[in-house]
Amino acid sequence: MNKINFKDISQSKPLIFIVFYLAVVIYQSLFRDLLDLGPARLDLSLLLLIYVTLTQGTKSGIVFGFGLGLILDILSPTWLGLGALIKSTLGFFIGYMKSSLFVENILAKIFLVFAAALGNDLLRFLFINKLDFSHLDSLFFGTTLLSAGYTTAVAGIIFFLTKNRNYQTSMA
Repeated sequence: MNKINFKDISQSKPLIFIVFYLAVVIYQSLFRDLLDLGPARLDLSLLLLIYVTLTQGTKSGIVFGFGLGLILDILSPTWLGLGALIKSTLGFFIGYMKSSLFVENILAKIFLVFAAALGNDLLRFLFINKLDFSHLDSLFFGTTLLSAGYTTAVAGIIFFLTKNRNYQTSMA
């Protein structure tokens, strides 16, 4: 008989993805309003996408981002497929930044989170408004900058608390 170790189960990519997808669905449906700070909102899905991409590699980040975007689109299906496109694109760029820059430093990771949060909101805004830049300033200073700062602050706290842990990363 083959024994299944907990270590083998915990390193299964599909299982990790499913657990993270469930966490995002639960957060989006139950806790999102509780953790909002005025117009600033915490983007847990982006934090999980960055975690998966930095620890599992670019391909896993793209696949995870696509699935994550579809799940978020199903929760609000007005622009079905847009979230999958944006999250998978962010997964690619995060993986590209990891492979081309030195992102082992906490400050580099914090900058990466901030840039990804800005990119996520700006891409969504531009697609929804058909590349109309006329209201970009009100969105940028009204919610995007605050949400990116909030998400980055939470990520910075997490990075600081886990800075001594060695995560096994793959370049796949």
